[in-house]
Amino acid sequence: MTHFKTLFSFFTIAFVGITLTLTAQSNYQNNPDIALPGNNAERSQKIPSKSPSWKQFVQKYSSWSANVNAVTGLPQYAFGHPIPVSGNTPQAKAQNFIQEDLQNFQVDHNGLQLLNKRQTSKFHYLNFKQYYQSLEVLNSKVAIRINKQGKVAMFGLDYYNDIQVSLQPSIKEKTAKINAKRGISRNPDKTEVNPDLKVLPIEENSEVSHHLVYEVNVAINESQGKMPAHYYTLVDAHSGAVLYRQNQVHTADPEATVKGTITDQYPSNGQKTVNLSNLKLEAYGQTYHTDSAGHVTISNNGSVNATFYLEGKYAKVYENDQAIPSFQTTLQEGSNQVSFDNQTQIEALSAYKHVNTVHDFMKQLWPNFTGLDQPINVNVGVTSNSCNAFYNSHDNSVNFYQEDQSCNNFARVADIVYHEYGHAINSEFYKAQGANFNN
Repeated sequence: MTHFKTLFSFFTIAFVGITLTLTAQSNYQNNPDIALPGNNAERSQKIPSKSPSWKQFVQKYSSWSANVNAVTGLPQYAFGHPIPVSGNTPQAKAQNFIQEDLQNFQVDHNGLQLLNKRQTSKFHYLNFKQYYQSLEVLNSKVAIRINKQGKVAMFGLDYYNDIQVSLQPSIKEKTAKINAKRGISRNPDKTEVNPDLKVLPIEENSEVSHHLVYEVNVAINESQGKMPAHYYTLVDAHSGAVLYRQNQVHTADPEATVKGTITDQYPSNGQKTVNLSNLKLEAYGQTYHTDSAGHVTISNNGSVNATFYLEGKYAKVYENDQAIPSFQTTLQEGSNQVSFDNQTQIEALSAYKHVNTVHDFMKQLWPNFTGLDQPINVNVGVTSNSCNAFYNSHDNSVNFYQEDQSCNNFARVADIVYHEYGHAINSEFYKAQGANFNN
């Protein structure tokens, strides 16, 4: 008993603060695709308290926290106690919030246009696109999330201030067409230029540069056994350089990388987006699981309808004493990015991720122990109480009560998830030895 208590103490202490970095790389030969500079850089970090704009915001709304884009200095994901706003519709409320509360961040509400909106049982999601002197700013988005009580619960700013670029192109559309085809080995069958110029911000080396660009589509038909290609291309309207190019025709089986936003160890640390490993999905009557990098390949040519569940090899999450969160989406041929963010709460995603992380760490210590190599029930938002968590050996579950005004849901605190899972380790490890252990 003493030996195992010591070992468990070591396990608990050693685990605190562990960070896992998962990367996946692919190399493509003779690939004319061109990525934007800095596209894979880590841009999000906890917002600095010295930010003048953020200081003014939290003077008014003291409970709010945020992650900041390290290049633009603007909050990419801000959240806190929901803010009442005026307006008769979700769109009107969002626009009033932008005009009244985001002016410190120099967001020009007159330069925004509604991109899309949707609703779930809990939130209205509204996304706006930025325009600069009537030109669309590519990769921009102002996101507002409003709860069913009509209050703003989250906002995010992929917004670009101080745009400085001449809006008079230095090259003509004909030159943009010619340049868009450079680097492509096959002869295009059709090349079209969008007459509407766009503004492209590029984040690189802690700075943002702005470029006036032509959108050019280069199409190549199927011929002599070769697949067709359709290259979406951005050509700098001043230098003529190809800044970005991507083939929008995919030739592989559908692939997906599944991500979700979780609490970064503690709620005070803000949030981060992670890959969701070991996650279950179903397609064509077959069950698949994502790998350690959150990646999965479906054995089927062409698009496929897939259902994703917040359960997997080692965790089965139940939200608010109810069902397992799930959603259906269509996966296209080639690479797909799938997010669980709009399908469930951050508490559920955090609990799923932390349970998988602690399971994987346990397997490093005891690779031959298989007592927890099946899904453990994870109940998030248990409504019978608040501000606590517990392990139930009867049904092998870890449970997290709902949050209230004095505390967060403990599923958002990684160490508490690890602690409750530690009880499961004690219970199942001793069962495997034909003994019992209570702690």
